[in-house]
Amino acid sequence: MLRFRFRAQAFCITARLPANGNRHLHLIAYFLVCLPEHPDRKAQIARLIGSEHPADIAIVTPDINALREITVSTRHIGAACDELRRFREACITGSTLPQNSKGLLWSSVLHLYMSSYCRPAIAKDLWAHITAMHMNNGTTDSSWLHASASPEVQTRVAAFVRQRPMALNTVVNLMMQS
Repeated sequence: MLRFRFRAQAFCITARLPANGNRHLHLIAYFLVCLPEHPDRKAQIARLIGSEHPADIAIVTPDINALREITVSTRHIGAACDELRRFREACITGSTLPQNSKGLLWSSVLHLYMSSYCRPAIAKDLWAHITAMHMNNGTTDSSWLHASASPEVQTRVAAFVRQRPMALNTVVNLMMQS
């Protein structure tokens, strides 16, 4: 397994991805490589960039800006899948959202879901970035943002992630549609 400290662009070079290739697909592959082990990760990487490219690259210090970009650029279209509904119910609703809250858009729930499955330090950074982004643009009810940093919510998210593997195929499909 190759282990490097590098940025997303260096990842593309190491993975032998064409420099003029689809940046969005490169970012999706980079996101997948940065995820902790998942039984379907290598298959999803091969689906995106082909099996001739190495999937055994370990990112030691991820490019957080690239991870932020691919996470927040992913949009959810259509009805929510069961796994997103479960995540919202287990981790975001309840004490996190006030009773009169309109709730979050499914895209926002997806961003938090994707972030939750990253390494803990990266997940914390991505959650903070997502919540700050919502506070700054006012596109959703931001009353949930302050509660999202609570130890109770962090415990619920950690338990959810431990008990349920990421619905990786669904997430990759949504990332590719965005």
